Parts: sequence; C-alpha cells; structure tokens
Amino acid sequence: MHDLGVVVASQVHNHALGDNMIRYWGWDRACRANSVKEYLRHHIPVAGGTDSMVCPYDQLLAVWSQVARLSKQGRSLGTELALTPEEALRLHTSAGSYITSEARQGTIDSGKWADFVVLSRNPVQCPFDEIKGIDVLETVMGGVTVWRSEIA
Repeated sequence: MHDLGVVVASQVHNHALGDNMIRYWGWDRACRANSVKEYLRHHIPVAGGTDSMVCPYDQLLAVWSQVARLSKQGRSLGTELALTPEEALRLHTSAGSYITSEARQGTIDSGKWADFVVLSRNPVQCPFDEIKGIDVLETVMGGVTVWRSEIA
C-alpha cells in the first residue's frame, strides 16, 4: 500500500458493524479489520470518517470507536490496534485535509479557513469511554458561527 501511494479512509465500522463482522467473517478476521494502527505504523496516510449513511454520522463516536475498538454489543475487537485519542483526533482533522489535498483545512493556523467546533470537553483529557458523549457546543465555518447549541 505504501509503495503504491494508497491513501486509506477509515470509518467507524468496528463499532457500527463489528458484531456482523464477527458473525460473517469470524473472530480473528473481525479483530484485524480496520487496522489503522498498522497503516500508521507503515506510514500509510489515513483519514477518519463516518461512512454516513452506512454508519452513524457522528465524528466523536467515530473517534471513540477507533480508541475503544468495541462493537455495539461491547465485544472487544483487537484492542492492541486501538489508537490513542490524539491519533484518532488527528485522523478526523488534519489527516482528512491531507488526503483531500486541501491545505486550508484540518488545523487552526494563520491563512486557513477557520473551520472548527467547540466541544464541551477535551477528548484527549477525559476518560476514553466518555469521548462519544462529548457535546458539540458551536460550529464555526470560515470564521463565522453557523450553529450554536442551546446548552452553550
């Protein structure tokens, strides 16, 4: 994959589809599926996503799923392949802009679009099992607030 220049778009499949993967593929294969940790170890570019409409369209659930590697029924799917919260967040921010060749997104820097969200908690400082419950308080696009939560 590295030699061919393949770029991976990783989804929330371990959680959303994990129980079916176990059922139809078997335990060992399901635990190795979506091995983002291995891709990163081999310097293969990976971005995170939700694969919406197939899986829930919730980026924080997707981040959590790559850290927890648990199916909907709570079955552990290869925890040795779990990402740190920092790694998972990077997949859903700067890595996403990298694989789409969009240099004006992905990080908050001078000259970029200022697209970001304000969260109720810091996902790298809370217990990993709480990441999926973090509230989005505000969404900013191009430096302009386009949505604000009633709890903000």
